[in-house]
Amino acid sequence: MAYIGAKPVNGFFAKQDITTDGSTTTFTLDFTVSSTSSIIVSVGGVIQEPDTAYTLSGGNTSIVFSEAPASTADTYIHYLGQAIQQTITDINGTELVLDVDADTTLTADTGDQIDFKIGGSDVIAFKTTGIHLPDGEKYVAGTGDDLQIYHDGSNSYIANAVGALKVATETSGIAVTIGHSTSEVTFGDNVTVTGNLTIGGETNFGDFNITNVGSIALDTITNDGTDITLDSSGDIILDAAGNDVFFKAGGTTIGEITNSSSDLVIKSSVSDKDMLFKGNDGGAAITALTLDMSAAGDATFNNQVIIGDGKLVLASTAVTTTAAEINLIDGGTSRGTTAVASGDGILTNDGGTMRMTNVDTFDTYFSATTKTLTNKTLTTPVIATISSSSNDMTLDSGADIILDADGADIKFKDGGTDILTITNNSTDVDLTVATQDKDINFKGDDGGSGITALSLDMSDAGTAVFNHDIRVADGGQIGSASDADAMTIAANGQVTFTQTLIGTALDISGDVDVDGTLEADAITVNGATLTETITDLVGGMVSSNTETGITVTFEDGDNTLDFALGAAQTTITSILATDLKIGEDDQTKIDFETADTIHFYAGNQNQLKLVDGGLVPITDNDVDLGTASLEFKNVYVDGTVFADAIGFGTTAITLPSADGSADQVLTTDGSGTLSFVDNTGGTSWVAVKTSNYTASAGEGVFANTTGGAWTLTLPASPSLGDEVSFVDYAGTFDTYNLTIARNSSKIHGADEDLTVSVERAANTLVFTDATQGWLLKNK
Repeated sequence: MAYIGAKPVNGFFAKQDITTDGSTTTFTLDFTVSSTSSIIVSVGGVIQEPDTAYTLSGGNTSIVFSEAPASTADTYIHYLGQAIQQTITDINGTELVLDVDADTTLTADTGDQIDFKIGGSDVIAFKTTGIHLPDGEKYVAGTGDDLQIYHDGSNSYIANAVGALKVATETSGIAVTIGHSTSEVTFGDNVTVTGNLTIGGETNFGDFNITNVGSIALDTITNDGTDITLDSSGDIILDAAGNDVFFKAGGTTIGEITNSSSDLVIKSSVSDKDMLFKGNDGGAAITALTLDMSAAGDATFNNQVIIGDGKLVLASTAVTTTAAEINLIDGGTSRGTTAVASGDGILTNDGGTMRMTNVDTFDTYFSATTKTLTNKTLTTPVIATISSSSNDMTLDSGADIILDADGADIKFKDGGTDILTITNNSTDVDLTVATQDKDINFKGDDGGSGITALSLDMSDAGTAVFNHDIRVADGGQIGSASDADAMTIAANGQVTFTQTLIGTALDISGDVDVDGTLEADAITVNGATLTETITDLVGGMVSSNTETGITVTFEDGDNTLDFALGAAQTTITSILATDLKIGEDDQTKIDFETADTIHFYAGNQNQLKLVDGGLVPITDNDVDLGTASLEFKNVYVDGTVFADAIGFGTTAITLPSADGSADQVLTTDGSGTLSFVDNTGGTSWVAVKTSNYTASAGEGVFANTTGGAWTLTLPASPSLGDEVSFVDYAGTFDTYNLTIARNSSKIHGADEDLTVSVERAANTLVFTDATQGWLLKNK
């Protein structure tokens, strides 16, 4: 396909949405790009010009707009490719990121070790000691992951799901060892031995019967074509009155055990053949001792020879040193309590070579390195950091524990995250919760039950929530920041308010002494609500009435008030009535005939109504908003406008009634009616192909020629602009070529098929006309 700007070097065609605020001009890119033309930038649906509307900064990791995009503008970046380094000779331990989301990496920051991460977790390490997998990671083989080899942290497993699991050399004469000389080997099912079975240790068959023993003669035990089994409920005794027990192979004596005057003689009978003492060490076969009969019986021990102190004689000279002394020279760990002073010599194992140095050299080394101390007592130490990887840490002092922070802050963290800070603020103590909207809780134990005595809610400006009573000292005051003594509680519980008491209800069981004015909307005395007041008082009130537009007189005869309204009212601010109507007449009016609704009438028709949350017409599709000659200026809507059609000038555009499908686009029928259709642009990549395939216009083919050369056939009867793309999937075009058959059309103006023999080749053929036919877009 064609590219706008620089051709991408890989397939990371990502989209990055940007949240704008009308003031910010610089935004961090998800990927490092090669230039301003390696991305397409859209602001409010308008493609921005590189180097004019925007530039790059920070080593091409950020975009800088010449003008801050509006907060309402839909802004995004489409990456045409991602800049990568093509030639790497030495990354010097830097972690190499392999995938888009940066959680699959390759690194060699440890000497002689390569580490692989997948999904952010270590999965494999290559070291000089071998290939290392963490617990739970598996070696997997087979199409269906049939064979798995792993260690789960406690046990090791070789698990097979399909077919036979073979532990074999598949070559004659090579031994296979299972188990260890000090470990048991358990078979969970039947065991079949198709060859010879040699048992070098104790064999325990449990309480099961061993049958098919073959034939038994008095002086010879022969087999019946199978193995020979000796089964005894007691001992098995070899008693040879001739003093010899012979071991033969195919009739040839290879070994003897002989009684020589009650001495036990073990003999290798074949000339120059050795006597081997073999065993199993941790699952591996070993030869513990070899007596070389061709060298006068030289003894070769596979490992240590343990001899008691003073028991070793070399030739005729006794070795008087003890094993402990020899081990000290050879790096032994035995230690005493001898005082060490400056200049004292120390014998040290320097990489396997014994050398003499002094304690001052060790002191210099230890002073320059970090140490891990376990169960140690430190006296006035100077420590920068105390760290415990996984266990609890206990500070236990016989006196006080003092935290003295000259930086004024004592911080409490969890996993490296600040939780709480205690700060010296000009000798005031500040307790600060570091995490947004997280509370401070004061907890304790009430009679064996855990309680939260007080919570300070930081998500509610520090609201204090007490679990139970709040008590102040006798005569203590409760108030606000501006009025500290608004309420005082005396020792007898009497509460004094210095300000007006405001509330929705007040229930007093005793007397009320008001030293001032008592104002109430209604007064109830002994359950009865007062409906009238003292006559003289009311009369005085009426006589002093100064309200505009209303005259009030008091009738002494019946204790009533007469109100007379003036003809013109200029001070009325509220008229509330369920049947109120306002208008010119009953045909043109504002009617409050329905609760919570205002109706607007014109031409004796109920045209509109104002309800909670909406101004709606009475009849659907009946009332216009403006006319062709009398138009509204601007319409501002904070929400969604639903319309059957949208007019532009004198043209009406009819919108689709459905949402459409993902990646569809809008198209018009030429008459103003829009509909969703599939977006047929771009390349439609098909699954990997491994044999002859005929491509359709617009397809991309991943061609795998690992199994041999094959032919990709171009479409028949192509049209101008039709494209077919291909990629060397396995990098084998140089070994097994890909042939592109022209299918009756020309390729580069010739009636010849195209052969691709370049490893990792990738290109696109586009059809022009009958003269030139298919042309390669890149050469």
